[in-house]
Amino acid sequence: QGAANPCSTSINWFAVSSAYLTPGPGGFFAEQANANRVLARERQEQVQCQLAVAQERAIEAAQASQESATESPSGAVQPESDTGANVGVNMRCVGIYSRAWDNCVGTVHYINGNVYDGEFHHGLRSGYGVLVINAIGRSYASNIMARVPSIYIGEFGDNRMNGDGIIFEEQSHFAIEGTFVDNLPSAPHDEVNCDSNASPATWDECFGVVRYPNGNVYFGQLKNGERSGLGFIKILARGVTTAQNIATTTPGFYVGQFRGGLMNGRGVMLTQASGVFGRFVDNRFAGR
Repeated sequence: QGAANPCSTSINWFAVSSAYLTPGPGGFFAEQANANRVLARERQEQVQCQLAVAQERAIEAAQASQESATESPSGAVQPESDTGANVGVNMRCVGIYSRAWDNCVGTVHYINGNVYDGEFHHGLRSGYGVLVINAIGRSYASNIMARVPSIYIGEFGDNRMNGDGIIFEEQSHFAIEGTFVDNLPSAPHDEVNCDSNASPATWDECFGVVRYPNGNVYFGQLKNGERSGLGFIKILARGVTTAQNIATTTPGFYVGQFRGGLMNGRGVMLTQASGVFGRFVDNRFAGR
């Protein structure tokens, strides 16, 4: 089906970017889901050809993976030359997902509908990342699901949600936070949402969503009205990141630690073509 020569089909990045930039119900994560669907359509024919060429490697990766059959990876975004991370390095994983991905930042679409963006080490999700959870059901050690479409931001280890994290619903933004072990909260968690009827300047020790005049949107922990702790920022501002402004050359995001309102601590920055992971100081990548 599709084009006679699908491997020669180019991805329409304008269509993908438009999906990110078009507001819609559900906020950023609905936009991200739309962009993922557009990207999936754009890549479908290309991926089919690529997977045929790399069939043996894909089978080997699926067999070696600790994920269940419903979470076998179906591919990843191809990197291009881009300086969206505002640094002289690019740690973007190369090609379609394989067990060879190591010390890089990549994107994987799973056949259960989930989408992961973040760090890979030794072929496994490890470090900081964002998982869009579209699979509906109850999570267990080998498959990540949720009762409604949700987002997990935080730490991964051994291919699973392991470490500090926040999981929240796409539409309601109802959130829980804490330590996760093998895809599950380690203890009962209470709602941690900030009071939507109060000014964001008063939000303290809670999870909130803040939209900024430059188009950026923050989802994460706040303290004394500032971004502080674990958070995720959708970057729509174009330009160069400074201590006063978070911007990239193409749409992207950062997930990781914040302090004093700035990206400070360990985290991941990923754009359509570039990625880095490691330490950030006052919004700037400072190395691994």
